[in-house]
Amino acid sequence: MVWTLNGVPEATYVTSELANNFANMEAAHTDRPLSDRRLEVYQRYLESGEFRPVVWAKAFCKETKKFYRVNGKHTSTLFSQLDLPRIPPLLAIVEEYVCDTLADVARLYNTYDSTVQGRSSGDINKAVSACIPSLDEVDGKFINLAVAALAFAEDPTTQGRFVGSSEDSTRHALTAPERAEVLNEHTDEVLWLYKLTGNKLKGSLLHRVPVAAAIVTTKRVDENAALEFWTAVRDRSGPSPDCQDRVLGEFLMTSKLKSDGNHSREFYCRCLSHWNYWRKGEKKVVRYLMDSPIPQVV
Repeated sequence: MVWTLNGVPEATYVTSELANNFANMEAAHTDRPLSDRRLEVYQRYLESGEFRPVVWAKAFCKETKKFYRVNGKHTSTLFSQLDLPRIPPLLAIVEEYVCDTLADVARLYNTYDSTVQGRSSGDINKAVSACIPSLDEVDGKFINLAVAALAFAEDPTTQGRFVGSSEDSTRHALTAPERAEVLNEHTDEVLWLYKLTGNKLKGSLLHRVPVAAAIVTTKRVDENAALEFWTAVRDRSGPSPDCQDRVLGEFLMTSKLKSDGNHSREFYCRCLSHWNYWRKGEKKVVRYLMDSPIPQVV
């Protein structure tokens, strides 16, 4: 085994000492930086009395002879800032593990699902967007689309699902709170995308994660050109049936996106290929092969 549970997990009331202990403990090396935005979201849960017992976990590494926190960074940080005790009291389930190596500590860290309090990713996206006043008018379904699309655009090779390369032993799947943080980092892009595609009658064919990711990718190259191109794709308003925006628009109208990564990759690559030919003023047939590289955007 790469890790073993040391004893039985202990249910205990959260004290200032316990919270400070976990908040200040050295983190697993795969841990992400502390997010002020996520602390704000957790503060909202706390104020509304929605916290169930939290799970805090640490691991002793035989290789370094040190303890590392593998779960509970944000909640322990938040609770360490409170004037405890509280009524009703806060509860924590404390787990302790033993690992042979730092790589084992990283693997243990990766097993923890940070969807706080059992909430879905949609619930977490909604909570984060609620802390951003400019997103008040954006509906929840679009927020979910934007989160997934922005993560996809950041790393198309993993479609925004992981941090680190496949060869990296510390690679881990992005958690729902980590993915939701793009709402704060890229609020302007969310609003721009919503303005372009938010109308359900006109923009529905663009409401697919790899398509929205391609839109974001092209916007980062040339915002004005992206607005022109994707408006034409959306409305299928190009001057001739064989122009790139019309061809792409017809493809999106007649093609169903299957729920697998290869098909998402195909949609993303096709979108970028049509964009590239449009930018060059060329009329070419877009062909897709599974082993072809992702097009470089021009």
